[in-house]
Amino acid sequence: MNLIIIGGGISGLFMAYLAKKNKNYSNITIIERTENIGGLLQGFHYPEGRYFDKGTHLFRESGIKVIDDFLTSSFEESSMFYLPNHAYSGCIFNGKLQNYSHYPFTTDNYIRTATIDHLKNCRHQYNYENLRSYCYTAFGSEYSDRVLLPIAEKIYNRSSEDLSHDALKIIGQDRFLSANHDEWKCISSVSSLIAYPDQENLPEHIKNPYRRVYSKKQGTYSFVIGIANSLRSQGVNILTKKEIVSLDKNSIRFTDGNQIKILEFDKLAFATNIFATSKILGIRFPHVKHDKPLQHYVFNLELSKTPTSKLSFFYNFDSLKNFFRVTNYSRITDNSHDQRLSVEILAGDEAHINSKSTRQCLSELKHVGFIDDETEVIFERIEHLESGFPMLTNKNKDFISLLNTSVTKHAGEHFFLGRDEDHPPFLQNDVLRSICKYFPRYL
Repeated sequence: MNLIIIGGGISGLFMAYLAKKNKNYSNITIIERTENIGGLLQGFHYPEGRYFDKGTHLFRESGIKVIDDFLTSSFEESSMFYLPNHAYSGCIFNGKLQNYSHYPFTTDNYIRTATIDHLKNCRHQYNYENLRSYCYTAFGSEYSDRVLLPIAEKIYNRSSEDLSHDALKIIGQDRFLSANHDEWKCISSVSSLIAYPDQENLPEHIKNPYRRVYSKKQGTYSFVIGIANSLRSQGVNILTKKEIVSLDKNSIRFTDGNQIKILEFDKLAFATNIFATSKILGIRFPHVKHDKPLQHYVFNLELSKTPTSKLSFFYNFDSLKNFFRVTNYSRITDNSHDQRLSVEILAGDEAHINSKSTRQCLSELKHVGFIDDETEVIFERIEHLESGFPMLTNKNKDFISLLNTSVTKHAGEHFFLGRDEDHPPFLQNDVLRSICKYFPRYL
């Protein structure tokens, strides 16, 4: 039997991996639109062997053997980093760089008392109408109005009433940071929305038992290449720079240089996002408006000195016009000679991002003590991520729901659409778990 997978990101590679375990498929082909496979895991490659990931991407073990084998079986154990103890995260909040948690800590006693009382008495009956209503019912009005909602509104440049209730999740702000162990112990018995005050001293029973893993060679890109080479050695065809022209129930037409080629199939799976899937299927809603993603830039820098901070990455919840998140490679690779930083900026369409923006970022990093005043930049590149940063508004949520319904109605009986839930997963490990659960059923 012949299987075609549209999309050469990590999802498409995982589908091919699962299909190879099914002996019914003698011919498996992955079709990728771009020049390289891997999607956001491709990374950036520069002269003199410099490599940077596209943002913060660390694989974590899932506890599901087939997923963990897929991610690591193409590598020798000695070529991997496991990060159980030094992958700490933080944030800049109220002018200070927090080293103990990426959840912002408020010292305002009135806000703390009101929020703790709310968490103790909350009956978990949340209002999911929008971000504001969710935060009010989950955390109370004081913490919401003074901390959470201003952060979210700065990042997305949208009113909290326009944002979806889950807009906090991908910016890591879905909990309230406790002040000490006793406070955490008291509230955690009645609410999951409380965070432990010190990530270095987590109680054993709440530590994530699954390790984060990273390649010593070229980060996330090494995973992609290792997995792809393994699949090729098993006979999987991986085609890149192929634009799909048309698709019917048993064949697909795509460009190959100046030619149009046709492949027939018994089964076809989409490993693309809902926008790409609907485009391929010819589903359009030209009169339905939706909000554009935020512009997403990455400054890839090599410094003259390695930062001494223990943080692998941290968010900036103060002056978001300068940057959103920083990745510190020296802590990910556990190498004191690794002087790479990736600085992510989120911006609207009107923004002008240039070397001046880089200098503003460095000035802020020096101001909060992440790097010292003598640190200079010895290598710099500014990259624009074409996919942008997800704009989690209710308008977009409704539009995606409309696309999902239409795509499922149009093609759900014939093709695997990458997921089989009413609310498709977003985070990488959740996506792989979903594929692991539903894709074998389709095969």
